[in-house]
Amino acid sequence: MSHRMYLYNLSQPMVVAKDQEIADLPLASYGTNTEDVQMMMEWGYELPLFFYPLFSGEITIDTPIYNGSEGGLYAPAAPGITAFYALYDFITAHQETLIDDIPAFQKAKDKIMAYFGRKVIHNTFHLDAWDVFNMSDEAHADLAATLRQEIQETNTIISIAIAANNPALLDDCPLFHNTGYYYNNFRDLLNGANYDFGWQVLSSSVFADEEEPETFTEGSLFGLKNSNGSIIAPAIYDEIYAWPYGSELAIIFKEGKAGYIDKSGTEVIPCQFDDAFDFENELAIVIIAGKFGVIDTNGGFKINPLYDDAHFLTWECMAVKQQNLWGIINYDNDILLPFTDAKEIIAEDQHGFSYFKLIGHQEEEKYYTHRFHFLTDGPVEAIDHFEEYYIVSKDGYSALFDQEGTLLLGYDYQEIRHEYLLGLLIVTSSAGSGLYKPGHGWILPCAYDQIIPLKDAQQESDGTAYAIVKQHKIAGLAAVRDTIRWILPVAYQDFNWLKEGHIGYKEGKLWGVATTNGQLLSKATYTSINGKQGHLSFALALGFQPGGIDVIDEDGIIRPLTPSEALNEVDTYPQAYFSKKEIQQLKDLSASAEKAFELNDEGLQMKEAGEYEKAIALFNDAAEAGYAGALTNIGHIYEVAPGYKDPAKAIAYYLQAARSGEPYAMSNLGLTYMYGKGIEPDIPEALKWLKKAAAMKHADAFVYLGDMHYLPQFNRVNYDKAREYYTAAFFSGMDIADALGHIHEITEDYQQAHYYYQQAADNGNAFAQWRLAGLYMDGKGVDTDLHQAMELLLQAVETQPEAHIYLATLYATAPFLDEQKAQEHLKAAELLGLL
Repeated sequence: MSHRMYLYNLSQPMVVAKDQEIADLPLASYGTNTEDVQMMMEWGYELPLFFYPLFSGEITIDTPIYNGSEGGLYAPAAPGITAFYALYDFITAHQETLIDDIPAFQKAKDKIMAYFGRKVIHNTFHLDAWDVFNMSDEAHADLAATLRQEIQETNTIISIAIAANNPALLDDCPLFHNTGYYYNNFRDLLNGANYDFGWQVLSSSVFADEEEPETFTEGSLFGLKNSNGSIIAPAIYDEIYAWPYGSELAIIFKEGKAGYIDKSGTEVIPCQFDDAFDFENELAIVIIAGKFGVIDTNGGFKINPLYDDAHFLTWECMAVKQQNLWGIINYDNDILLPFTDAKEIIAEDQHGFSYFKLIGHQEEEKYYTHRFHFLTDGPVEAIDHFEEYYIVSKDGYSALFDQEGTLLLGYDYQEIRHEYLLGLLIVTSSAGSGLYKPGHGWILPCAYDQIIPLKDAQQESDGTAYAIVKQHKIAGLAAVRDTIRWILPVAYQDFNWLKEGHIGYKEGKLWGVATTNGQLLSKATYTSINGKQGHLSFALALGFQPGGIDVIDEDGIIRPLTPSEALNEVDTYPQAYFSKKEIQQLKDLSASAEKAFELNDEGLQMKEAGEYEKAIALFNDAAEAGYAGALTNIGHIYEVAPGYKDPAKAIAYYLQAARSGEPYAMSNLGLTYMYGKGIEPDIPEALKWLKKAAAMKHADAFVYLGDMHYLPQFNRVNYDKAREYYTAAFFSGMDIADALGHIHEITEDYQQAHYYYQQAADNGNAFAQWRLAGLYMDGKGVDTDLHQAMELLLQAVETQPEAHIYLATLYATAPFLDEQKAQEHLKAAELLGLL
């Protein structure tokens, strides 16, 4: 069974649980809906990210109302509901690019909003993560504080994305940077089939179905009314049961016989059974003359009524009883587990992975794998799984079996544990810990004190992960998959992950930088090394030491961090990545940045007024005070200012600023190399600097990189790459929709072409108006609409000559037939050299 989180809407911050005995059980209990409590969610392992805005108000941590004594999260409902609605309105505004199935999203959103309007009426939200927190040895209060921080950081990013009207910023949410999280970006998360855009989460509460009709009575009989109060089924039934979650059919009884009714009030399966059970996965168990069978939603028998008892086990099999023997069959009535003398058979579910337990008449237990092979006798302390392998724990020891029940590792080990971040088993014996992978054998022998995954590290493209291996208070770092590759030997104190291909290593009390190939890039001279979990945009890492902060680049170049760069880091959620000590050091360094910005602003005023000498002097002062962007401004003067144009000087200043991590300088430098401004074109050098700027989310760099792969003059046409860069530019606010539309048209994705052309056409872009008219004329991605095409062409023709040809075509056909106008436009096209 998966570990769950529970979300409630409460009438007050603390509502006393109605049943204290339930709250004392070892399994998580959940509250039922009362006048004070609305249960909103029972969900495996997480509060899904798009429900984080519900906790936009001040989050407090206190005792959960149903489980445990600490770690419950509470927040006022009013600001949370407002923020939640704002997120869904934002998603709706960008649904063309965020949503795969827009009608399905709209349907789910309508359900969600109806649910909130009718059910979420109390003043407090409460998140109970007790069951999930139990998976860790940390105190629940500490885990709750970590979750609160993640929620707050995420809500800040959501607010920024909405304010900037830029959904691409949602990808900066912390979850997408966590190693091992299934989704890499917000779009993938939002379209995840298991969420149904959020409605599936609310439906996880057994009380959430908003579409269920209401029963009414006439005498002793029952009928159905819809939400408007209209009768949809007359009162002719002895009983109408509630609709089970996920099913459109409910059980009815009429004159002692059972059948099924749908939510429109139609009796879709007549009342003909002696008894019936709820549908599960489109199948239901029914009883006729004391025998159990299985029907589908049309009422046809999948399994004829042959058995004395039956119940579903999984979506592919069920347990059946015949002549006092129990067995397992599939839904084609094939025997999967032979009939045997037992009291019952149950399925044990673990994260969606089932195995089976036979319980004998004396409560003895036998366990079988998901492939119906004997696994072990009970009793057992635990059964866990790794892929299709089983870890069985008995009497304080663990063993490993495969799906056929073959013993791979005997009961000689104190623990066998699946480490998800490594994709391997950590095996512990009296001699120490090792790594094992079924099918490959031992990766490391049981000879080490401790093996843990490298925190925050991303796996390599082939699935290789990084493990810290500790022995006698020192540690080594290894790359592990099917085999082991030692990166650094067991001779260091600790390691941290900086960015793909690079790690920090601790030697003694100080830190240095190395590659994942084992090359030491710097000596251990820093009190700490921080790469922001791979998200330091302008360099590999920051090295902190008492004398200052260094910027360490991937090519080994080391320079001091500027005050303006320190200020940027302090202003962008430093608590998400930096320690308190590092934040203080960043703040201390950034103190001089404000003066540098003042000098730069004065320089910009002089530059605007044409006082270039004064501007250059002020920019130099700003650069000396720590603002590298001032060097970019000097470079720009030498690039474009009348009387000051000097390409060599412009490049020199751009290069100096770029090496200091200034994105505008990187972008300008890339553009200079791209077009050969004052120098010979150098495309590799242009790509180098533009990609550095793009890594810092510089919008101009996205455009220039898109141009590089879209325009034929650079001999690098690649529409996939051009689309990638232009899309990033578009979501950064750049006016590039016309080119995106054209790329989608070329690659025959006409719906997306229509979307981007429409964006550009609405802003008066004549090229987009012309191409969009063509889509309406040909019915590509849209319904054919010649009137819309005509309107667009008349707007475009003044500045887009090719529109004359399309206009001539329209005037040559109904409903615009006008031979004179057709000839006028053909003549205009001919004079412009288009024919």
